[in-house]
Amino acid sequence: MRQAVEADRQALRGLLQSSRRVHLHTDWRAADDYLGRPPYLVAESGRTLVACLACPPDPAPAAWLRLAALGNGRPGGDIAALLDASLTALAELGAEELAVLGPESWLLDPLRARGFRSLTDVITYLKEDDNIAEPGNRDVLVRRARLEDLPALAALDANAFEPRWRHSADMLRSAYAVVASFEVAWLDGGPVGYQLSSVFGRYGHLARLTVHPAYQGQGIGTRLLADALTNLNRLGVTAVTLNTQADNLASRRLYERFGFRPTGDRVTVWQTAVGGGQ
Repeated sequence: MRQAVEADRQALRGLLQSSRRVHLHTDWRAADDYLGRPPYLVAESGRTLVACLACPPDPAPAAWLRLAALGNGRPGGDIAALLDASLTALAELGAEELAVLGPESWLLDPLRARGFRSLTDVITYLKEDDNIAEPGNRDVLVRRARLEDLPALAALDANAFEPRWRHSADMLRSAYAVVASFEVAWLDGGPVGYQLSSVFGRYGHLARLTVHPAYQGQGIGTRLLADALTNLNRLGVTAVTLNTQADNLASRRLYERFGFRPTGDRVTVWQTAVGGGQ
């Protein structure tokens, strides 16, 4: 085992493309973008890469398993060894937890053996009409996000979410480059919320809706949601999806007021403590 290096780029692409056992949760980045972000480890047999695993904390103190692939080896061998080495590396980087979104069946035994347990479910909602239930708080300025906003939005995330759900300014910069709609709610001289939305054919996807805890309950989330749906409608979207935690009842009530309904699809988040994390 060793840290992946730039010279591995083509071999890693080949492994991720050819393997039948692949886990990808790259968010706004491509798999290639995780090269150079430790820990990104590979298992090598001779000169052939047989497995890889990347789980950089971004932002610390939480990390997600961003990608893993296994060629002809055994999950209890190569992947287990990569998981052990990654957990050690994460502890050295000051991370406190590692989470996995919807792990495939071939990953489950190695995860369980290392203390991973199911934490929560992420459920999918769908809206297939263009009705806007209510406009929300009209006293809030909603405008297109700017690159210079991103550090403040990352700080907002740190106030609004547990570590595993936060975005770093760097991740938000990756999102900024690809999303169809990125709007900020501005009040009292600073950002108090934001939303990110993407478009895939006729479908829109509300990827993020965040309001600072000190400003919740003032119609700001409603305003951001209404604006997001308006923007997506203008782009020709005829259906909108979103994901939220099953236990996030406040968000679910908001989405259901706007006509979103659960599709029945859900994925489980698995998590384990790292180092001194709880």
